[in-house]
This record gives sequence, C-alpha cells and structure tokens, in this order.
Amino acid sequence: MKVNYVLDADIRGFFDNLDKSWLIKFVEHRVADPRILRLIQKWLNAGVMEYVNG
Repeated sequence: MKVNYVLDADIRGFFDNLDKSWLIKFVEHRVADPRILRLIQKWLNAGVMEYVNG
C-alpha cells in the first residue's frame, strides 16, 4: 500500500496533561488487585529524574 502522508507528533508533554483520575478509573476496570492499583498510582505521582553522565 502506498503512503502519501507523514504524521509529526510531539508527545513530550502528553503525560503531564493526562487526567490521572480518569486513567486510574480506566485501569480499575482491567485490574482487580488493589496492591497493583496502588503501585500504579505511586508511579503516576512519582517525579522523573534525568541522569546525565559526564
């Protein structure tokens, strides 16, 4: 199949703008274990550290 277009997307800030309460509700429909849900919530609330070698 011939492709006639190119898609350019910037997803750098995607998770910064994502509604985390909606995401948790969505995950709760798929995951029943409250320990896993709590772990996912901690990951979503955790900050990000960038390591620069040098």
